[in-house]
Amino acid sequence: MLDFSDTTILVVKMGSLWAQVTAQAEEVVRVRLFHKEKDVLHNFRQGKELSPLLQRLKEDFQLYGEGVRVDFSRYPLRLTSYTDFARRVWEQVRRVPYGEVRSYKWVGTRVGCRGYRAIGKILSCNPFPILIPCHRIIREDGSLGGYSQGLKVKEELLRMEGVALGRENKQGRRF
Repeated sequence: MLDFSDTTILVVKMGSLWAQVTAQAEEVVRVRLFHKEKDVLHNFRQGKELSPLLQRLKEDFQLYGEGVRVDFSRYPLRLTSYTDFARRVWEQVRRVPYGEVRSYKWVGTRVGCRGYRAIGKILSCNPFPILIPCHRIIREDGSLGGYSQGLKVKEELLRMEGVALGRENKQGRRF
């Protein structure tokens, strides 16, 4: 039987998106993004005070939605149930600075994997969008690639961070 006694769900408006964060104790367990408030599962523990972790995260998500540079790498994530490979990929992606993009190849090179589709597959399963900023990972040709939350959300997040879409990268490719 699962024990949800220490589980809290935070719902926060972040620019034009909604974020739903699930936490247990002082670790983030999952993050989901939505375009419409009606799609969000609201706090099922009404009246429960937010932990210090979730209070900070709520404030940071709100600032992020306003276009403020926020360092989400300080938040503890529950990664124990994921493979070593997935954790290594996500650790690299967490290092990509706000407002910058890197390629799937860049990530693969750093984790010792030439199978860039494998990198994309791991990123498509990212349970912590924004905290693990996989929206900052694009194709080598400069196109956006995929995003588990949808390309519209990926574009929106990159715009929030000031990434100019539709411009050329250093290799003369557009993104």
